[in-house]
Amino acid sequence: MWEESNCDMSSISPNHCVGQYMRGYNLIANIPWDRVDNIIIPVNVSECFHWIFVVFRIKHRCLYVYD
Repeated sequence: MWEESNCDMSSISPNHCVGQYMRGYNLIANIPWDRVDNIIIPVNVSECFHWIFVVFRIKHRCLYVYD
């Protein structure tokens, strides 16, 4: 949940869909796929309670896995 704080958010435009989401104005779950660059997927390996981070870069058709 996003809470108002003293963070500097000047690098994200207030009109950008991510900036609007972070400020609590709208949800970005219904953005068309042609406007999405990356999909961020947190993955839990339940056997050892370990988390990995997957970024799917649509334009490059690549998965980046961060451990």
